[in-house]
Amino acid sequence: MQLFTVKFQQYGAIVTLFIALLIGGAPQMQGQTVDTINYKWAKSIGGAVADAKFHPITGNILAAVNTSVGEIWEIDPSTGETIRIMEQPEGLTTSEIRNLHITPDGKEIWIRTTQNPTCLRYDYASGKFEKMLKSGVGGGFFPDSRRVLGGCGSRICIYDYVEDTIIASYNPRDFYMPGPDVLLDNMALSPDGKYIAMVFKNQYNPYWYPILVSVDSMKAVKDGYFWINDDESVGVDPTDIKWSKDSKYVGLKSNKLRIFDVSEWINSKWQSGKYIFAGRSFNYTTDSKNAIISDAGYSRTRLIGITTGYIRAYFGNDVDIWDVNDDGYITWGGGVKYYNYSGVGVKQGPLNTRTPIQTIQYEKGKLTINLNNQQPVNKIFITDMSGKMVYQSPQILTTSGNIQIQIELSVGAYFVTIQIGNFTYNEKLLVEGK
Repeated sequence: MQLFTVKFQQYGAIVTLFIALLIGGAPQMQGQTVDTINYKWAKSIGGAVADAKFHPITGNILAAVNTSVGEIWEIDPSTGETIRIMEQPEGLTTSEIRNLHITPDGKEIWIRTTQNPTCLRYDYASGKFEKMLKSGVGGGFFPDSRRVLGGCGSRICIYDYVEDTIIASYNPRDFYMPGPDVLLDNMALSPDGKYIAMVFKNQYNPYWYPILVSVDSMKAVKDGYFWINDDESVGVDPTDIKWSKDSKYVGLKSNKLRIFDVSEWINSKWQSGKYIFAGRSFNYTTDSKNAIISDAGYSRTRLIGITTGYIRAYFGNDVDIWDVNDDGYITWGGGVKYYNYSGVGVKQGPLNTRTPIQTIQYEKGKLTINLNNQQPVNKIFITDMSGKMVYQSPQILTTSGNIQIQIELSVGAYFVTIQIGNFTYNEKLLVEGK
């Protein structure tokens, strides 16, 4: 059984892009308004695009395109013109491509299809298929352009793709096992190759456990913090894990986007994501200062300062933020779209993404929560370490910033989740013996 796969968005039948591609010419260009950046170009593909990435050396876009066959399109990012189309080998041409990866040195392209649990390797220079590999790209490439963190059946493996050999494999339960019902759901290797962010999922309850693993020791250096999805999102997996280019931040997306400051996560006692945003798909600018976030609750994708919360620009309401370069990002839009956001300024004040929780204390059957605002509290959940809910409050319509709950708690660790408006905040509570 395959324990985990790289997540992807599958699109249905052949799609036509909402911008007309001029026959025999370049894609139509769009201008920029004061507050919203329109796409620089958008390209009709005549099929569904499963994935797209910038080539690390040439800067060209490589898109995994599923028409009547699975193909790799190379596209000029400055104009949107097609440079070439690479086809799958004989016998695999009807296999749908799920995702696409490029080795750090740019020499190889790896694709995963519906017919193959591992990857097919192409030579970038010639565009020709070379061989079927022994591993997929479950977690990402190491910067040495030699190893990849992948999945080998139910195990995690490190695969030397130059020598075509698996050099190490691990049982995911060796890293973290809070209970028999918790399994590895997703993972991602940091770009510097030093850490692996993993998310473990409870099979029967909507609880997720993020941890950080050191590659040097292949041991967990930081147990994470589990969170509970809100009522509207129960059952939504943490579908994406992405690192910033400098490995400073790692973001985990479920019903909320939670961005961890890695150095603080390692050195702090608890952290459930230092920066929290509403987000459906996301990525980082290459300077790691901003996040590009799309969300169903907003009419437009936003460029947001990670630490400041300032919205710097708006874009169209796109689905997937596939990849970024120094000037912009590529996304799906019935084909491939490219946005250029270089040179934008701050457009809006900060979002209310900082935690309002000042203190949480428990003493003699009374839980006291102090907040730094007086907004109505939607709900309060308290769960124990096994994930069992021990308390759920009704909506608190008014609050002076001080909430008191009469509850008997046994000695142990608990998680307190507070929903205020569109935001969810988490804190850990330790109940000690007398």
